[in-house]
Amino acid sequence: MSLLFFLTHNWKLTRLDFIQPNVCKGRRCHRPTQGRQKSMAKKLLHYLVAPAAVITAVMFFCQPLYLPAGGKPDYILMLLLIGIPFGIHRMFIWFIPKGYDLGGTVGIIVFNVLVGGIIGVFVLTWKIVAGLGCLALCITKLIVKIIQQREA
Repeated sequence: MSLLFFLTHNWKLTRLDFIQPNVCKGRRCHRPTQGRQKSMAKKLLHYLVAPAAVITAVMFFCQPLYLPAGGKPDYILMLLLIGIPFGIHRMFIWFIPKGYDLGGTVGIIVFNVLVGGIIGVFVLTWKIVAGLGCLALCITKLIVKIIQQREA
């Protein structure tokens, strides 16, 4: 039993894990193999596939904004636009446009969008790094499983 195994599956470490690793509690075993496979697939979907689909959609629909007619693309604006879907929901909790006139309300909303885009870039980076780590863990487990099946 490795430490990485416990960290990735959030199981409580008990004395039974060291004495009898495959002990079943009640009707169901506390380590079902199908549950682990589904959780890895969900993690891959959540951390890699969904952000890649959102990035692709934002880059496609916002292409006229960050790509001028005959010049180079504005990469900072592109990152800001990509980060908006991942960080904007965090910003409207802090700065709520209430009690201002029209100019102040629009200014706070624009500020929320800008800061939400900046936060979203970091959130997106974290999701992709976590997804690549999950992908590496899945590939490692698959290789170990294939080697164990060949030896048996």
